[in-house]
Amino acid sequence: MSNVQLFANNASTTLTSSIVSGDLALTVADGSAFPSPGVGQFFLVTVELASLREIIKIIARSGNVLTVDPAGRGQEGTSAAGWASGSVVECRTTANTLGAMARYTDLIDSYSGTVYAPGTFAFTNKSILFSGTDGRIKQDNTNFTYDSGATLLSVPNATVSTLIKTPAIDSGYTGALAFKTNSGTQQFAISHVASSVNWLGVKGATTGNGGVLESLGAGTDIDILISPKGNGIARFTGAYGYSGVISPAQITATQNDYNPTGAGSASVLRVNSDTLRTITGFSGGASGRVVTFINIGSFSINFTNEDAGSTAANRFKLNIPTITIPTNGAISFWYDTAQSRWVGFSAPSSSVDTVQTLVDQATIAWDTSLGGWGIVTLGANRIFGAPTNAVDGKEYVLFMIQDATGTRTITSWNAVFKWPLGAVPVLSTAPGSIDMFSFKVRGGNFYGGFLKGMA
Repeated sequence: MSNVQLFANNASTTLTSSIVSGDLALTVADGSAFPSPGVGQFFLVTVELASLREIIKIIARSGNVLTVDPAGRGQEGTSAAGWASGSVVECRTTANTLGAMARYTDLIDSYSGTVYAPGTFAFTNKSILFSGTDGRIKQDNTNFTYDSGATLLSVPNATVSTLIKTPAIDSGYTGALAFKTNSGTQQFAISHVASSVNWLGVKGATTGNGGVLESLGAGTDIDILISPKGNGIARFTGAYGYSGVISPAQITATQNDYNPTGAGSASVLRVNSDTLRTITGFSGGASGRVVTFINIGSFSINFTNEDAGSTAANRFKLNIPTITIPTNGAISFWYDTAQSRWVGFSAPSSSVDTVQTLVDQATIAWDTSLGGWGIVTLGANRIFGAPTNAVDGKEYVLFMIQDATGTRTITSWNAVFKWPLGAVPVLSTAPGSIDMFSFKVRGGNFYGGFLKGMA
């Protein structure tokens, strides 16, 4: 805010280029006679051509360029206008300037002794005046200061209606410092709302931690809203993170309406399971809430679309029937109150499936929850059993490698494997050769394609 006015004697020049009513810079022939405002300072100029005049508020000067306050055109009842090159630009005395000086003089004339009599005189130029019997203002050289000791300031007077109570604003004060609106119901209110019980609190830093901004009061589940103006964006100038991170107990069964301890205030849940498990829904949906699940365990975890196992308002809305989150994968959801659903808005962070080495044994087993890509080196003729924990709609890949001897084969594939035209693949026989199989799962069956002799 620019509120300290500067003055200059005989400051007069002319515009060297024309301006329009919305321009916020004046280029003049000679700016050296005009003040150079610092932070919070300004001066007024009058632009004149013939019988037309406009008073303009200037907040900075760089050489011959005068910078106008964003709201500084058309001051004191004049109108912002267009001005031609050659128009006169001068520092002149204005009515508002003289009026402000007169009000200050009235105050000084009314002041006597060492105590300002509360309730008797008033600033009328947007200054706070305190009345009552318990507040006083004293003069120290040329400054007015509040002298209270332990005394409170009570009822304000004149043009300011904000109530100021204890504690006094004092660098030596050791208690909490509170700012309240005139209703007395909110502390440090950035945007006043009609509440008699809730307010926004700012806590000081503690050892090893920064300050804390939080909702306080008797209410529960009170949001903090950061609201830019118009199309503005709320920006964080430094790195930011989530503090609501929890690691719930291991999941050992299908989770309907999942609600582990601490989930109501969590932003991130670090989940793990004892085998492939499914979460069908998550409680605690609130408008715009975002929650992220990170799989920190050794088994994949499924999230299912519109699963009737959970209450409707707790269900996930996905674009496929099931999303499988592998080890070290993650997924985020946003709660959409229009649909009353958790909407997935990020794909699993692990876009490449886990690769697992299968055990070469008489009957080869494949737990797909440990990795959707399986690799096995055949040391003899083998049987391939039915894979476990497969998810319908997902693709799985299998590499079969011949050992140094070669000529190994699969003597029997489990019936869940389905081949084009019913023809069972014949493996490559050369030592070290690689065959690749690609499967799509539907109804528990593995529908496969075969690429022979990849190496």
